[in-house]
Amino acid sequence: MHILLISSDLAPYGASTTAGETCRSLASTLRGLDHHVTVLSPLYGSIDPNEHMLARRLVRLETKVGDRTFACDLYNGRTPSGVDLLFVGSDELFAGVDGVGEGTPEQVARRAGAFARAAAKLAADAEAGYDLVHGYGWLGALCLARIRDAAPELGRVLTVYDASADAGTFPGALADVLGVQGAAAPDRDELQVLRAGLDAADRWTTVSSTYARRLLDGREGAALREAFDAHRDALTAIECGVDASTWSPTTDVHLPCRFDPIDRRGKGRCKGALQQAMSLPVRADVPLVGVVATGPADRTIEVFAEIARKVLRNDVQVVVQIDAAEPAERVAVLEALGDRWPDRLQVRRGSAEATTHLIIAASDLLLVLADAADGVALQLRGQRYGAVPVVPADSALSDAIVDCDASLRTGTGFVADDAGPDAVLAAVRRGLAAFTNGAAFGGLQGRVMGLDSSWERSARRYEHVYRVALAEHAAQSA
Repeated sequence: MHILLISSDLAPYGASTTAGETCRSLASTLRGLDHHVTVLSPLYGSIDPNEHMLARRLVRLETKVGDRTFACDLYNGRTPSGVDLLFVGSDELFAGVDGVGEGTPEQVARRAGAFARAAAKLAADAEAGYDLVHGYGWLGALCLARIRDAAPELGRVLTVYDASADAGTFPGALADVLGVQGAAAPDRDELQVLRAGLDAADRWTTVSSTYARRLLDGREGAALREAFDAHRDALTAIECGVDASTWSPTTDVHLPCRFDPIDRRGKGRCKGALQQAMSLPVRADVPLVGVVATGPADRTIEVFAEIARKVLRNDVQVVVQIDAAEPAERVAVLEALGDRWPDRLQVRRGSAEATTHLIIAASDLLLVLADAADGVALQLRGQRYGAVPVVPADSALSDAIVDCDASLRTGTGFVADDAGPDAVLAAVRRGLAAFTNGAAFGGLQGRVMGLDSSWERSARRYEHVYRVALAEHAAQSA
């Protein structure tokens, strides 16, 4: 089948997010399963068409938003795996930003509304021959709402990976700019773009079974609970995989040494390299805990800051990578602790890719509290590199983790009773104690690294969802 995958960003083009990496991996794997896949995304200012060998089409695409008309450039490309690329560019809309959500609500709505109208025109192009459209996130939901009217014959699938309060929520006055109707929140003058996408989709997916339950019972995206519940029969939870071309300890270009589940000596060398780079004592006998922030909605840094003093009273080393969006006061707290215990805690600001890879490869334990897509992706990467995850129960993270028993004969991680500081501290302490059981902990690392985290398993589940969506769509249209 020919699948049009729509995402707000796509790795490695521009400042891509975890969602962008997920879309790249899914598209590539689906192409490997013999599907024709085209990915559509905005062309942000950080994307150089020449660098990525993107060709601009001669004909521009005009989209009308309110009383304004935007002439958008279209760029074509193709990935080494054979995935076709389409980027919508506009000097006024996208050139000055690195993400669709930057700016005021009016600016975001205008940018998203123009892109969704362009997506609808492209999807309706009979020569393209699309069978199904898969929208990712709130921007994909907006596009599906427009495509339902422009190309009603196409099957439609939506993936919800972030249902936080500000994900695709706009003042009601921007309805015409966005170009959606019937997406108003009950009793509030707000538009919820995810609601419009759910109504337009034949099927929808999310990142884990636990996250699906949290959406349905209102613990996540409470304002959309009624909409999620109304479409519960069309929901499938599909865990993401790990892109082995980017995240593999046997081929990772960012590591000083490579390793695998059988021969993990290279992991020890990576640990020594990180300790040296972070000005920590080079010790193989001390547990190293990695704490990597995945974005502003991630509570990992917030919770770790509360328990850091108690963690650092142990014989331990902790390396924290803090996102630039983290509140300054929280960063200051951790940096002050680093000044007090420089041999136990080092903090690095920013999200340098090479640093992230080395932290994950070197860590014995990886603290992951970010629910949904970002956290799941980080957790799976940690497992692939033998960084045993510490995660909270009743979250998207815990679906792929079996809590370790005291002897470490079973289990694939350390599960806290909840995401609160006390429970997380208890789980971290269990992990630190487990490290002292050298041979058994090494066996745990090998077992974790051997888990199947390939994208092919996930892609085949998406493939099944697509077929069900097409069959149901055909039956409704008959």
